[in-house]
Amino acid sequence: MMPPSLIDIFKQDEFKLPLVYPEDKDYIIALLDDKLHKYANSLGKSPYYEIIGNENHLRLNNYVTEIINTIKFWYEGKIKNAKDNFNSFLLDQLLSLPLKTITADQVFYRVRVSEEHKILKRKDLFHIPFELRNKVTTQRFSIPGFPCLYLGNSIYICWEELNRPNFHDIQTAKLVSRKPFNLYNLSYEQYNFASKNPDDLSNKEILNLVMAYPIIAACSIKIPQKRSNDPFKPEYIIPQIIMQSLREQVNTDGVLGIVYSSTKMYNVGNQNEGIFENYALPTTSKVKERGFCTDLTNLFSMTQVVAGWPVDFINLSVQHSEENSFKINNLDLDGISVNYNDTQFALLEKSLTKQQATPIPDDFIGE
Repeated sequence: MMPPSLIDIFKQDEFKLPLVYPEDKDYIIALLDDKLHKYANSLGKSPYYEIIGNENHLRLNNYVTEIINTIKFWYEGKIKNAKDNFNSFLLDQLLSLPLKTITADQVFYRVRVSEEHKILKRKDLFHIPFELRNKVTTQRFSIPGFPCLYLGNSIYICWEELNRPNFHDIQTAKLVSRKPFNLYNLSYEQYNFASKNPDDLSNKEILNLVMAYPIIAACSIKIPQKRSNDPFKPEYIIPQIIMQSLREQVNTDGVLGIVYSSTKMYNVGNQNEGIFENYALPTTSKVKERGFCTDLTNLFSMTQVVAGWPVDFINLSVQHSEENSFKINNLDLDGISVNYNDTQFALLEKSLTKQQATPIPDDFIGE
């Protein structure tokens, strides 16, 4: 018999991410109180308790309590108290989250919806410019009025995040990192041990994942469809406080943002195969009246924009190739399993492969 491992707890359906509300209620405090306390209580029993130890178990229980207290303060209208509570009790855990290193020449995608069948400019697919910050709505990791650059590791995941717009109406560009940088890893893909060998992880790395689970779970709650268009989403409270806390750090050690998993594509029992990740990079420039964040424009090269509508007229079978570098192998689209290489998303990514990514001038001057 194999000796018990902390990894075993993540194999339990009870703790699979993202968290999903029961059918009869969608009260976030009740959901987190139930799921996170069950998680902490499970780690307080044999054989897990002997592995995690008393000190770590006490810390874990404290994280759970203070995540819930932070949301309670927010619900009471005590926003400063909520942020202060998070920074007092949870910031250290946040700053010790696993990091994801982005290498130079890593590929990302940005998608925008435009019903005007006119090719957009590169600047139209970057973050919302500062002179239009009034158009920035609440997002999972950003507050109204504060632009962030949101990217995906595939066109498909960008399409899902935009709530599945008509393919005719999407326009996309490929961004390529010009230098390495780090992101705090809030992706629940870390807990997918079916796609990795646990033996490759050290005991310290496994313990870090165990301790990070409450914060990652609090950022990975699926929003019920009936509330998808509501202006306030309680599921964004902890993620937004996290981003604000990171922006307030003086020394970020090269950490420029967050990587997180999509909650929009989750369905019980789906057969998706691959990596489905989003990236949130906050603007870091000093206050500017107009233009774009220089730190972010210097971080990426970018292709010209490619529209989705011409792809509809191309025979997919003619374009099929077994050679690809897609992050996704198989898609489960509402119960229909398809090879990603056979989709319009893949075809659009292939078309962007033919486009050269070039440096972005400050504020896209001259474009």
